[in-house]
Amino acid sequence: MKKVLFVCTGNTCRSPMCEAYFNMLGAQYVAHSAGINAVDGSPAALNAVKAVSDAGGDLSKFKSRRLEKQMIEESELVVALTSAHLRAVLAISPEAASKTILLNGSCDISDPFGGDYQIYRECFEEIKYAIDELLSKINHK
Repeated sequence: MKKVLFVCTGNTCRSPMCEAYFNMLGAQYVAHSAGINAVDGSPAALNAVKAVSDAGGDLSKFKSRRLEKQMIEESELVVALTSAHLRAVLAISPEAASKTILLNGSCDISDPFGGDYQIYRECFEEIKYAIDELLSKINHK
Protein backbone atom coordinates (compact mmCIF):
# COMPACT_ATOMS: atom_id res chain seq x y z
CA MET A 1 0.00 0.00 0.00
CA LYS A 2 1.20 3.52 -0.80
CA LYS A 3 2.42 5.61 2.13
CA VAL A 4 1.67 9.21 3.05
CA LEU A 5 3.94 10.84 5.63
CA PHE A 6 2.71 13.79 7.71
CA VAL A 7 5.46 15.93 9.24
CA CYS A 8 5.31 18.43 12.11
CA THR A 9 7.66 19.46 14.92
CA GLY A 10 7.37 17.06 17.85
CA ASN A 11 5.07 14.38 16.40
CA THR A 12 2.78 14.52 19.42
CA CYS A 13 0.01 16.90 18.27
CA ARG A 14 -0.64 17.83 14.64
CA SER A 15 0.91 15.05 12.59
CA PRO A 16 -0.51 12.26 14.79
CA MET A 17 -3.97 13.80 14.40
CA CYS A 18 -3.38 13.87 10.62
CA GLU A 19 -2.24 10.25 10.62
CA ALA A 20 -5.24 9.11 12.66
CA TYR A 21 -7.83 11.02 10.63
CA PHE A 22 -6.35 10.04 7.26
CA ASN A 23 -6.33 6.36 8.27
CA MET A 24 -9.90 6.63 9.62
CA LEU A 25 -11.05 7.47 6.09
CA GLY A 26 -9.88 4.15 4.66
CA ALA A 27 -8.08 5.70 1.71
CA GLN A 28 -5.97 3.82 -0.82
CA TYR A 29 -2.93 5.07 1.09
CA VAL A 30 -1.77 4.42 4.64
CA ALA A 31 -0.64 7.40 6.69
CA HIS A 32 2.33 7.64 9.02
CA SER A 33 3.79 10.65 10.79
CA ALA A 34 7.05 11.98 12.14
CA GLY A 35 8.48 15.13 13.68
CA ILE A 36 11.55 17.10 12.72
CA ASN A 37 12.43 17.54 16.41
CA ALA A 38 10.61 14.53 17.83
CA VAL A 39 11.85 12.31 20.61
CA ASP A 40 11.19 8.70 19.63
CA GLY A 41 8.56 6.97 21.73
CA SER A 42 6.66 9.90 23.26
CA PRO A 43 2.88 9.53 23.51
CA ALA A 44 0.49 11.83 21.69
CA ALA A 45 -0.63 14.88 23.66
CA LEU A 46 -3.66 14.10 25.83
CA ASN A 47 -5.80 16.74 24.11
CA ALA A 48 -4.85 15.31 20.70
CA VAL A 49 -5.87 11.84 21.92
CA LYS A 50 -9.21 13.26 23.12
CA ALA A 51 -9.90 15.23 19.92
CA VAL A 52 -9.27 12.16 17.78
CA SER A 53 -11.24 9.91 20.14
CA ASP A 54 -14.22 12.26 20.00
CA ALA A 55 -14.17 11.82 16.21
CA GLY A 56 -14.07 8.01 16.48
CA GLY A 57 -10.31 7.51 16.12
CA ASP A 58 -7.63 6.22 18.46
CA LEU A 59 -4.25 7.69 19.37
CA SER A 60 -3.99 5.96 22.75
CA LYS A 61 -1.12 3.70 21.63
CA PHE A 62 0.62 6.27 19.44
CA LYS A 63 4.39 6.74 19.81
CA SER A 64 6.29 9.63 18.24
CA ARG A 65 9.04 9.19 15.66
CA ARG A 66 11.86 11.49 14.63
CA LEU A 67 11.90 12.24 10.91
CA GLU A 68 14.52 10.26 8.99
CA LYS A 69 15.48 10.32 5.32
CA GLN A 70 14.34 6.72 4.85
CA MET A 71 10.79 7.66 5.91
CA ILE A 72 10.72 10.34 3.22
CA GLU A 73 12.14 8.00 0.59
CA GLU A 74 9.58 5.27 1.39
CA SER A 75 6.62 7.64 1.11
CA GLU A 76 4.62 8.32 -2.02
CA LEU A 77 3.62 11.71 -0.65
CA VAL A 78 5.12 13.84 2.15
CA VAL A 79 2.78 16.38 3.73
CA ALA A 80 4.25 19.17 5.84
CA LEU A 81 2.14 21.05 8.38
CA THR A 82 4.05 24.34 8.01
CA SER A 83 6.40 25.93 5.50
CA ALA A 84 9.23 25.45 8.04
CA HIS A 85 8.52 21.71 8.11
CA LEU A 86 8.49 21.66 4.30
CA ARG A 87 11.92 23.31 4.23
CA ALA A 88 13.20 20.82 6.83
CA VAL A 89 12.00 17.86 4.75
CA LEU A 90 13.72 19.25 1.66
CA ALA A 91 16.92 19.92 3.61
CA ILE A 92 17.00 16.23 4.55
CA SER A 93 15.92 14.97 1.15
CA PRO A 94 16.10 17.56 -1.67
CA GLU A 95 15.10 14.91 -4.19
CA ALA A 96 11.68 14.68 -2.49
CA ALA A 97 10.64 18.13 -3.75
CA SER A 98 8.23 16.72 -6.33
CA LYS A 99 6.32 14.71 -3.74
CA THR A 100 6.36 17.13 -0.79
CA ILE A 101 3.49 19.53 -0.20
CA LEU A 102 2.08 21.85 2.44
CA LEU A 103 -1.14 20.38 3.87
CA ASN A 104 -3.19 23.55 3.88
CA GLY A 105 -2.18 25.00 0.53
CA SER A 106 -0.10 28.06 1.33
CA CYS A 107 -1.14 28.33 5.00
CA ASP A 108 0.50 26.80 8.05
CA ILE A 109 -1.46 24.68 10.52
CA SER A 110 -0.85 26.35 13.91
CA ASP A 111 0.69 24.27 16.67
CA PRO A 112 -1.81 23.59 19.49
CA PHE A 113 0.97 22.42 21.84
CA GLY A 114 0.27 23.64 25.37
CA GLY A 115 -3.25 24.75 24.50
CA ASP A 116 -6.50 23.60 26.06
CA TYR A 117 -8.86 21.05 24.53
CA GLN A 118 -10.72 23.72 22.55
CA ILE A 119 -7.48 24.74 20.79
CA TYR A 120 -6.77 21.10 19.88
CA ARG A 121 -10.32 20.57 18.68
CA GLU A 122 -10.10 23.65 16.44
CA CYS A 123 -6.74 22.45 15.10
CA PHE A 124 -8.20 19.00 14.41
CA GLU A 125 -11.15 20.55 12.55
CA GLU A 126 -8.70 22.51 10.38
CA ILE A 127 -6.70 19.32 9.77
CA LYS A 128 -9.83 17.34 8.84
CA TYR A 129 -10.90 19.96 6.32
CA ALA A 130 -7.42 20.11 4.76
CA ILE A 131 -7.14 16.31 4.56
CA ASP A 132 -10.59 16.04 2.98
CA GLU A 133 -9.40 18.53 0.34
CA LEU A 134 -6.14 16.60 -0.13
CA LEU A 135 -7.97 13.30 -0.58
CA SER A 136 -10.30 14.90 -3.10
CA LYS A 137 -7.25 15.90 -5.16
CA ILE A 138 -5.54 12.52 -4.76
CA ASN A 139 -8.66 10.61 -5.76
CA HIS A 140 -9.19 12.70 -8.88
CA LYS A 141 -5.69 12.17 -10.29
